[in-house]
Amino acid sequence: MAEREANGKFKDFGDFVMRIADKGLNVRALESMGMAGCFDSFKGFHRAMLFFVAPNDSVPFSERAMRMVASYNEKKNSSQMDLFGFGGDEAAEETFSIPLPTCEPWSKMKELEMEKEALGFYISSHPMEVYHLPLKYFANCNVESLKNAMNDVEKNLRRAVHLGGQITRAEEFTAKNGNPYGRFTIEDQSGALQFALFKENYLNCRNLLTVGSFVMLYGVLDKPFPRAGQDPNAAPATLEVRFNEVRLLDSLLETTSKTVYFRLNVAEMDKEGMEDFVKVIKQNPGKQSYKVHVFDPIGKKSCNMTPVKGAINAQEVLPLVEKMSFVEFDLR
Repeated sequence: MAEREANGKFKDFGDFVMRIADKGLNVRALESMGMAGCFDSFKGFHRAMLFFVAPNDSVPFSERAMRMVASYNEKKNSSQMDLFGFGGDEAAEETFSIPLPTCEPWSKMKELEMEKEALGFYISSHPMEVYHLPLKYFANCNVESLKNAMNDVEKNLRRAVHLGGQITRAEEFTAKNGNPYGRFTIEDQSGALQFALFKENYLNCRNLLTVGSFVMLYGVLDKPFPRAGQDPNAAPATLEVRFNEVRLLDSLLETTSKTVYFRLNVAEMDKEGMEDFVKVIKQNPGKQSYKVHVFDPIGKKSCNMTPVKGAINAQEVLPLVEKMSFVEFDLR
């Protein structure tokens, strides 16, 4: 910050490394800053670049960039022509740059994982944001609302629960009778919930309940099992959730039997937008049936279209059409 305030904003990634390298910056610190998203605003830069090892190279780009700056500074300080053929110190300082490597960027989920590793928490987003569509159409609560519902016995007894989240703890234990059971923690943006699975429920679900997995848990709110010495007929103070099924969030849209309903606003749609919409539909066949409602809010006209054949992959299609301002959609 002191360097930026003294000499202005950093122009790009190379400018940052050049100006900060002699102020205590090292490879590990550079990588941590990249993992945390500190360089996301630089044109052409993405976080995976720092860890990319080019063919015929033995070190990642983060270390290569630091070496380039060190080599440049060494030659500049010795008043010699630098490796790249610049004629003088002033010219070299104006034209020195660090070419960014060409490599695949990380997925959003990978970015968030590395971000949390660097900072200990998420700052740019939460992993659950990636799953906002399956959560919207398949979940009926979050952790916070579920905990509140557990305290209202009369209203919520036998209420169905569809809870989406990330498994952050998964441990297996053995009961006195020798049967295995598991204790888990699921988290979302609103909080964390601990739960246990026993007998068949545990055996059927445990393979998907691994730390880091994103799942939809299905279950019901019910009375707690009475403990030794308790009256089994006594009214409980709170309910407990009993999960009996688990699905991966990744699979919900792709396997759903629901129909996708599209609404196209022609007042906001141009020819290019319409062609893009049709292209997305045609290029992503799948198992979900769909219907299209086209309406003109200005001319007060509308029509419904149902394809004679063909279905779409909602997992692929919906995130793409969500970006189109003239399209609304629903699943039912």
